[in-house]
Amino acid sequence: MIQPKFSFTYDGVPFSELSKKITETDDKITYSLEDGLIAELRKKYYKEYDATEWVIYWSYSGEGKSKMLSQINDCDILVNLPEYIHKFKGDRLTDGAPKIIKMKGCVPGLKYRCDDWESSTEFSFHEDYIWNENQSLEYTNTGGVPSNGMMPFFEINQGNKGAIVAIGWSGGWKAQFTKYKNGITVKTGMKRAEFYLNEGECIRTTSVLVMEYDNGSENASNKFRHLIKDHFSCTTRRNRKKNYLIANELWGGLTSEEMIKRIGEYKKYGIVFDQEWIDAGWYGSSKKCDDAFEGDWASFTGDWYMNPRVHKNCMTDVKEACEDAGMRMMFWIEPERVIEGTESVKAHPEYVIRVKDEKAGGYSPHCLMDLGNDDARKYVFDTVCSFADKLNMECLRQDFNFEPEIYWDANEEEGRRGIREIKHIMGLYKFWDDLLAKYPDLMIDNCASGGRRIDIETLKRAIPFFRSDYQCEFNPEPDVTQTHGTNISRYLPYTGCTTKAKSDIYAARSTYASSWGGAFYNTVFQTMDDADFKWAKATLEEYKSVRKYFSCDFYNHGATTMDQSSWTVWQYDDCGDEGIIMAFRRCKSPMKTTVINLRGIEIGADYEFHCCDNDETRRISGKELSEQGFEIKLDKKYSSTLIKYRRV
Repeated sequence: MIQPKFSFTYDGVPFSELSKKITETDDKITYSLEDGLIAELRKKYYKEYDATEWVIYWSYSGEGKSKMLSQINDCDILVNLPEYIHKFKGDRLTDGAPKIIKMKGCVPGLKYRCDDWESSTEFSFHEDYIWNENQSLEYTNTGGVPSNGMMPFFEINQGNKGAIVAIGWSGGWKAQFTKYKNGITVKTGMKRAEFYLNEGECIRTTSVLVMEYDNGSENASNKFRHLIKDHFSCTTRRNRKKNYLIANELWGGLTSEEMIKRIGEYKKYGIVFDQEWIDAGWYGSSKKCDDAFEGDWASFTGDWYMNPRVHKNCMTDVKEACEDAGMRMMFWIEPERVIEGTESVKAHPEYVIRVKDEKAGGYSPHCLMDLGNDDARKYVFDTVCSFADKLNMECLRQDFNFEPEIYWDANEEEGRRGIREIKHIMGLYKFWDDLLAKYPDLMIDNCASGGRRIDIETLKRAIPFFRSDYQCEFNPEPDVTQTHGTNISRYLPYTGCTTKAKSDIYAARSTYASSWGGAFYNTVFQTMDDADFKWAKATLEEYKSVRKYFSCDFYNHGATTMDQSSWTVWQYDDCGDEGIIMAFRRCKSPMKTTVINLRGIEIGADYEFHCCDNDETRRISGKELSEQGFEIKLDKKYSSTLIKYRRV
């Protein structure tokens, strides 16, 4: 099992050369330097997963200010691998060659409306071979949000051996991998960090999770999914039963009367989601805004009061209608990004940080609420708590349509590069932790223009219900959402997706995940007739019947890209006893059948397969499945099937 190790320089001297006192307990190692600098490494071992997690807390007990800390690598380890010799430069590399498997993050949001191919590459995997001695590969995210551009998850692989490395930091991070004769070194940490500490100051930097494996990459992926499920999901931090959302969206700019009407229609047809999701547009003094793509609602971000034009009773009557229909409120707010001139900024201008906008000849109208400021964080906490209490909120949908990196950089103290970011991120974690302490049943939907804030620290506290803002569009391509689900499921058991398409089971199934939302009746122009309501009820009931499987073992049997001539096939398996198969014949696929080799099947057992589409059941032996595979037939293009199976 990997032992935690880190490195840094102190006043230009490498940590390894510094004189220090070392004390160790089961869960931490403390390194005390003579001048009062203390580096406390807090560690945790997950022996059943061959995994180690650690984080460094830095403090200074000396007088005045410390010396300069730089070149900080919170992780500085060697992953041992067999020696690999590449004999000839012209030889093709084989699967036995060492490589880094990287995971692409979210793409620029404007792509969602004009470039389905680029949109579909979110969460896709790419292999970078690293076989030459002293060869290095470096990666980082963009904009100061952790899964923007690049995801903070990496895999080192050589044949059946390797390690999965996950960085825990909701700001800017970096990762470097270097090849040596006996393995690959891993160095991770903050993207920007070079600072001194003031007397009495205590901060933390990035955390890291390293899981080794020796039985192949596919098995490692499911091992990592179990590790995340058992130790890095929000249910593990408090005594909760739910780690998922099943939500119906209503645009916040709808009137309360219209919201109540629509909730009543769902109740009439027996359609019961867990949460009634009130999205943006409910606040400030905006004029007519019937959906997210029109009106002036966005310019009031920071006016956190109910718009009297549409919500005369501050939505308390909507809350009562929700509860009468068997749901609780899921409520959108974006407390960290506020607009100049709004109530939040006018009341407390000292709580925000600004950046100059040369084109505008002044400052940008967008301000960052500084969660590193204790008073600002308490203001945000009190604001959110007021809505939680008034609306009996079950889920806080916290958005973050922002790239804070330039704000932190523009407002750093001299000699303190990275401290502004550190304190904001620490403030974010404390804000969430304080909310969860006050409201033990509260769920947090970690939305940041979709899934741009996914890392192991946010996973502990929140659910990435909107793993991509691609689903904001009213006519998204289902094959894009399929590729998102196919790829992100390789590592993460808990994510979410939503469908806006009504009476389209292919589109709806393309979005099924451990959390799911219906958005087919959320804006003014969206309508539902009798057939649509009946379809919605049947689809919701189907989803609920299979929801438990989406956090089980995942196996992909089809395309990982947006190839419309192909099939996509997913298998979610509950330790070999039962599971589901979801198959999609895409719109240009010429093939009516596909055959897959199911995983988790025991040759000596029999299995019963039940098709949810035609209600047919068939029994097949494990021997036959092993020898002949499992055949799936779909006569029509743009069609899907969902099959449940169980060991008899």
